Amino acid sequence: DLGSLSPLRCAKPTMLRRSASVLLRHARFISTSFQNSQSVTIISAPVSAGQRRPGTEMGPKTLYDAGLMSHFEKKLWHVRNVRNAVPPDSAAAALSNADRQELAGKHAEAIYRTVKEAAKDPDEFVLTVGGDHSISAGTILGILSARPDTCVIWIDAHADINTFQTSPSGNLHGMSAALSLGLDPAAVNRPGLKWLADIPKTLAAERLVYVGLRDLDEGEAKLLRERGIAHFTTADIDRDGMHAVIARALDTVDPHS
Repeated sequence: DLGSLSPLRCAKPTMLRRSASVLLRHARFISTSFQNSQSVTIISAPVSAGQRRPGTEMGPKTLYDAGLMSHFEKKLWHVRNVRNAVPPDSAAAALSNADRQELAGKHAEAIYRTVKEAAKDPDEFVLTVGGDHSISAGTILGILSARPDTCVIWIDAHADINTFQTSPSGNLHGMSAALSLGLDPAAVNRPGLKWLADIPKTLAAERLVYVGLRDLDEGEAKLLRERGIAHFTTADIDRDGMHAVIARALDTVDPHS
């Protein structure tokens, strides 16, 4: 029920940890070669230009300092590469809204090209690390360019599916799903986003499912209804449990179902 979502602003960390664990246990349609992969390429995306506040550009460093590399080592995974898609943009908060939009768009392009190149190896696990949700568009479109059968399970309190026409703030971090889906064709005319005109494939609506939604703008709720995009709210998780919700989410986007 999209109309019942509360105006809370951030996803619960415990929900994200639970959902990631359950997702891996249920991911039955992942290719055998990928399941057996033990090599990971990490794409660092220290970006903050997708919104007004500084700090999200510290996401990669914070995760590295917290032991991300040792986590892979404990799982016997080899970190083959750590690529910096963009330099830290700690000065972005001082820019005008228009300049930040343009910078975020350029960052998304750099992430797109870096992810696309890394994902050409079908056995490589590609992980983009950052804190600003605007990095999602470049990540998804980059993966799609190399792996066109990709499906997306978007685990977040927010849908990030605003367009330039519906966004109350104009911040690109709230438009990353819409850009990935190609919902705003005129976006290619915006500074920093002209690269979208050359994207070979955007994400199909039936290949996207949301888990954990609890805060939508009015325009986002309308887009979800109109496009028939599958979604599960925090109320669904509280009622049915994470295992059941993840299983249903996977059934929704399973390319072999």
